[in-house]
Amino acid sequence: MHTRGKRFENVAQAERPFVRRVQTRIESCGNRERLPTRVDPGGDIIPFMKRVLASAVLIAAVAVPPVSAQPIYKYVSPGGQVTYSQTPVPGARLAEELAPAPEVSPETLDAEHARRTARDKALNEAVEKNVNSLNEAWSELNLWDARLREVQARLKAGREPRPGERTGVVYQGKSRLNEAYWARQRVNETAVAEAEAHVQHARAMIQALR
Repeated sequence: MHTRGKRFENVAQAERPFVRRVQTRIESCGNRERLPTRVDPGGDIIPFMKRVLASAVLIAAVAVPPVSAQPIYKYVSPGGQVTYSQTPVPGARLAEELAPAPEVSPETLDAEHARRTARDKALNEAVEKNVNSLNEAWSELNLWDARLREVQARLKAGREPRPGERTGVVYQGKSRLNEAYWARQRVNETAVAEAEAHVQHARAMIQALR
């Protein structure tokens, strides 16, 4: 028999500490008649002590509410293998008694379930929002990257003056470019700068959302 990590050879030996506590309680209440504690040769308590013990156990059972949670014991085998069990493990020594987990009411379980459900919903919504934002950023990057290549090609091709963008007579292969030419260059350069800014913004968004 195991009780709190101690091993008793028989029932009588296991009951002796409880018998002494019963005697002490009765003596403190003014009863001076000592209770017999003799153990017969067979290792059992005499019938009168059995009745006292049974009455005390009955009173304790009524006064103390039942506890459903049982402690868990840690056993270590001679080879060092650790086993956690609520019952003795043959051949292993008792190393530790672990307190049972506290009982949880149905209301608490429902509240925890609701909390986890709300948390999972919020996480799913956050992930979905992140994925949508990432897709939008990739779409923006593809759009403006194509736009950048287009305006860069336009700027490069537009370096050559068009008819009507020169002023004066050509002298030694040169002439003065008029305002129409420079206005067209500014438009192309502005388009390139705008496309580059959008491409950089889209790349930064993708990097942040990854």
